[in-house]
Amino acid sequence: MRKFILSAISISCISLYSLDCAAQTATPIEYKDAVLGTDCVWMATGHGLVRYDKQTGTSETFSSDKYSDIMALALSSDGSLSVGCGKGEGVASFADGEFSQIAQPEEPLQNVSAMLYSNGLWVGSSQYLNLHDGNNWESWQCPYPMSSYCQFDALAYDDSSATLWFGIDGNTPDKKLGSVTSEGEISYIDKVTYDIYDICVPEPGKLLLATEDGMYQYMDGELSMLEHPISSIPKKCNVVTSQEDVIWFAAGNTLVRGTGYSYRSFECKTDNDADYITSILPDGDVVWVTLAYGGLYRFTGDSFEQASGVDAVIPETELNERDVYFLDGTVNRTPRKGEVYVKNGKKVIA
Repeated sequence: MRKFILSAISISCISLYSLDCAAQTATPIEYKDAVLGTDCVWMATGHGLVRYDKQTGTSETFSSDKYSDIMALALSSDGSLSVGCGKGEGVASFADGEFSQIAQPEEPLQNVSAMLYSNGLWVGSSQYLNLHDGNNWESWQCPYPMSSYCQFDALAYDDSSATLWFGIDGNTPDKKLGSVTSEGEISYIDKVTYDIYDICVPEPGKLLLATEDGMYQYMDGELSMLEHPISSIPKKCNVVTSQEDVIWFAAGNTLVRGTGYSYRSFECKTDNDADYITSILPDGDVVWVTLAYGGLYRFTGDSFEQASGVDAVIPETELNERDVYFLDGTVNRTPRKGEVYVKNGKKVIA
């Protein structure tokens, strides 16, 4: 196995010391998204596409040089699976263990972070919201084209009005919640200034928004904060979904269940204090959740059980030259500006 060593350097008065990736006993796998199949859970990770079999409790990982940093997933009603990548590879369909790239739009997809099947494949990426109808692409640009960071992070479809709702995470001053009609007309809700990470439609005409400023609801043209009595959780909410009359959302590593005016919270502790929930998948009496660095967990009403057979760290024998290693121990994610990482045995500054 190849050994990578990063020499000590100093950036902005912060000293970064040598990093020996091969000597690390545990390189976390970053779990970024998940969708629920008929008999499995599909997971997007920085180390490939993972399929967890709910019956056997075993998992299988699919990756290639081109498709390793997978950031988003979409599963159609007929079972077709598509993956979105974070390294400029765009979107690919996945079937029979093979990835097949979908032709890029005129402006190539960068950092795909959200995907949804509904009257086509909707793709949220850096600077653009995109729709693929099976043959052609249609794209809508960020409302502030000169913004250095504008990510279409959240997508939800309201069948009652044939409307695609989207949320933006970025350094834009406002216009972070918007919609696209079936005729392709885009519009924005005024004075939404906070980053939006997830959206769901619990009932026709109503939206729930997971934002940096907490949980919000939008209905009948009115936007209001979702009031709940739990004060012990972080303000920032990262995921939201619904199951019949139950609302599920996550703040950090805490899962919250809401029914009417009754709310309960459940903390999922892992070995990483900075861990957070990245997906919530209601499945009958069970709720599957993924944590960024903890992998897959099964929630059964009042406690969490880690799914057996799903790696939370990359097995040492699988570390290889095409992986990208970071000082915080993560691998194969999109680097932040100025961040130091190791690729192909060489030190790189983003």
